[in-house]
Amino acid sequence: MVWVAEPDGMANANKQVLELHFDVIYQSVPDTELKNVFAQCDVFLFNLAYTIQSSDLVNEQRCKIIATPVTGLDRIDLKACSDHNIQVISLKGAADFLKDVRATAEHTMALMLCLMRSIVPAVNHVRAGHFNRNLFKGSELYQKTLGVIGYGRLGKIVADYAIAFGMKILVYEMDETKKVHHKQIQFVNLDELVSMADIISLHVDLNKGNEGFINKDFFSKVKDGTFLINTSRGNLIIEDDLVEALQSGKLAGAALDVVRNESSIQHNDALYQYLEQHNNLMITPHIGGLTTESTYKTEAYIINQIVAAFNYG
Repeated sequence: MVWVAEPDGMANANKQVLELHFDVIYQSVPDTELKNVFAQCDVFLFNLAYTIQSSDLVNEQRCKIIATPVTGLDRIDLKACSDHNIQVISLKGAADFLKDVRATAEHTMALMLCLMRSIVPAVNHVRAGHFNRNLFKGSELYQKTLGVIGYGRLGKIVADYAIAFGMKILVYEMDETKKVHHKQIQFVNLDELVSMADIISLHVDLNKGNEGFINKDFFSKVKDGTFLINTSRGNLIIEDDLVEALQSGKLAGAALDVVRNESSIQHNDALYQYLEQHNNLMITPHIGGLTTESTYKTEAYIINQIVAAFNYG
């Protein structure tokens, strides 16, 4: 039995593969019912809507596979899963497959362009019945310095896209094995990148060592008028410090596809209050990887892994 907890939008072809091998339930459930669901299914398949905690798991429960077509696993207590003999199937480490999954990198560039060209406020301006071009003089990407923090799969793709725009690329990467010779990319330490970049884009996994490292100290080192893009994880940023940097003008703007507490947004938070009143902050609802193409490919990959885990096929 496979329980598909976020069934909306799943491609019919992927459903057919699941149904060929398993009994399938397509039904979303409240977080509070996860323990009951795990007692009824062998596989729990979800995207980003749930957080799996140790309290959701019990010994000798039926569910033995938790599957999710994403790379970031901060929503799953991996130790608890291991302790309960539950296999976690995800995209983490699927480097060869993910080379052709580029939606988040494209969204990063889209956010960059929208932010620097004031696309959203310009569209809203025209929608309101106005047509004053002089209110929206933007900046070009050409010859700007992009600082890429994290040179994994997405960092590399974003750097390649930025090169096509004629940008100068600085990269900070802690893993020495990922540093390769590239005549159009300069590897630097974090302080150098922060002080020299016109635009900073985050492409790192979230872990205990880097949570909240984009903070007041970080912003104190950026040059005035820097732009920040985050399509990685919301918890990398201390949001109150981000708002302060925007208010002071230290940052010229920020575009976020991820925020803290995505499942329980508090609109009285400083971040959302600032968003309501200013045009130099953009937030999209974690749609970086949400395209028809990427969704189909990643779901198909995960489903094939589930089938293989049961030795079918």
